[in-house]
Amino acid sequence: MSKLPFHSRRSCRRRRCGLRPCGDRSAGFTLIELMISIAIVLVLMLGINYVFSTSAKTISTGMAVTGVTREIRGARKVLETDFRNAVPAEEMPALIIHNETVYAWKDKQDKLADADNDPTTYDVDGNPGDEIDLSPNTDATGLDPSKWSPTTPAPYGNLPGVYNHRRHRVDRISFFARNSSESYLRQTGDADSYINNLTSSEAWIQYGLLRLADNNAIDYWKPGARGDPASGVYPDERGNQNNFFATQWILGRKLMLLADPATFPVDTVFVNGSAANLGVNFGVGTMRSTAGAPAAFNRESPPYPTATPWRIEESRVDLVGVYPFGTAGSGSPIQRLRARMAPPFNVIANWIDADPTTTTPSTNRDKRAYNSPLPTPTLNYLAWAKPFVNKSNFATSIASQTRETALTTPIFLRGVTQFIVEFAGDFYDQGIAGQPEPLGTIDYVPDVATNSAQIRWYGMPRETDGTPGFGPKDTLPLSVPPPAQPSGTNPPPARFTGAGAQLAEKPRTTQTLPYIFAWGPTSGTLPVEATATTPVSTPGDPSYIRPSLIRITMELIDPNGRLEEGQRIELVFRMKTPTFN
Repeated sequence: MSKLPFHSRRSCRRRRCGLRPCGDRSAGFTLIELMISIAIVLVLMLGINYVFSTSAKTISTGMAVTGVTREIRGARKVLETDFRNAVPAEEMPALIIHNETVYAWKDKQDKLADADNDPTTYDVDGNPGDEIDLSPNTDATGLDPSKWSPTTPAPYGNLPGVYNHRRHRVDRISFFARNSSESYLRQTGDADSYINNLTSSEAWIQYGLLRLADNNAIDYWKPGARGDPASGVYPDERGNQNNFFATQWILGRKLMLLADPATFPVDTVFVNGSAANLGVNFGVGTMRSTAGAPAAFNRESPPYPTATPWRIEESRVDLVGVYPFGTAGSGSPIQRLRARMAPPFNVIANWIDADPTTTTPSTNRDKRAYNSPLPTPTLNYLAWAKPFVNKSNFATSIASQTRETALTTPIFLRGVTQFIVEFAGDFYDQGIAGQPEPLGTIDYVPDVATNSAQIRWYGMPRETDGTPGFGPKDTLPLSVPPPAQPSGTNPPPARFTGAGAQLAEKPRTTQTLPYIFAWGPTSGTLPVEATATTPVSTPGDPSYIRPSLIRITMELIDPNGRLEEGQRIELVFRMKTPTFN
């Protein structure tokens, strides 16, 4: 047998030394090579996953921004139309602006991260005992800058006038409108129809955050309401299931058509606006027109335990039958309401808050039910709505379909965590000595250094100029005069008188003082400004002095949590004011 060549044997030995197989066997990877390869693949997978997750988050955020922007754009058009149709001051039966503060957690994660389980404090570093207190001020208004300090202990409260993810504004505004070019359409129906085809050119419009039903659709809760504590423990989201966290809140637009009941066909369902209740007051019951006297229109039992009449705040019906009132019997519904609300009728009694929150269980308005006792009749209340539709009886009952659809009609914008209503107008004479300011001049804050001025806004105190404490450029109550000109009367004299122009409620025990600014029907003569021959102006009827501008500030957040920060929008609308002589 021949021997292998020397070079072949040496080559074989070299391969063995290199741990590689000899002969015709296939080559493989070493353990080190495999580990390096796996590490490279893992790095690539992590990089690809990061790219995909970042892209998905970017797309999701972009879609959320687009959605919120689209919602804001649509809401703006509706708001512009409604305020453009608001009737002039001399025709307005009532204009009510309600400013209120609520403390609430942004979402479930915000509450879980809160060490002391108290929405009126803010924990910066996660350590209990050093929270920033946001609770109500000890003084009635919180307008004393000398008391403001980041280190001031409770109960004075820090950061007055600043609204954030814990301190929220839940304002509301209501007014009367007339659409001369296109009638308002009903959005609800009768017991046997989806939508009633009655229309009207006049309406009463409310904007504000809604009371929302719990999962049983019996109790309706205020935004952020915690309920009555049991042994020191609040029900919180276990009771207020759909309106507790700020991301759950919904801005409502409640539009009640105003019409003469004599024009209603038989079986039309409407809110009974008699001389006693005006038809727009809290708790007014609904009726059904018949061949004779109207009969009560009751809710179904089941699903409700008792068949009691529906009430106006429940949004089951959006039509008010306004009966003739005295000398305005032949006028339009708005003219009838204006005549009914004019003195000596005590319209101020109809401006109180129907939804005060206190710590007394017997008067707690955190939640209301269809059979809750009625407060004093008032136009100032939250509309109710269901944030969901119960389809359980849809297949067999048209009435169920109509009811469930109607109870969602006030829903306007979801995810509204701030809704702020402020106003401006000619409430003070800022003219210089001997030269009264022309009537209709909107109050302003003069800036001598720059020879300019900015509009003075009124409402619940709000920090807007970026400096601590309250100054003349911030939003302040109507009772605080604007600055005078260098040679003007200081403080400037008011053009309005008493509670006929402003009505503020008493402080509450669990929230800061709410402000209610309300104006009733005008009467008498228009104010007349001074002239060269008559150097003294004639005050006239002070109720003509009312807002010229309405400013609405909203913050919207994506309810699905795709946006870390909300989108804020500020809108200004002009109201129709009298032309002064």
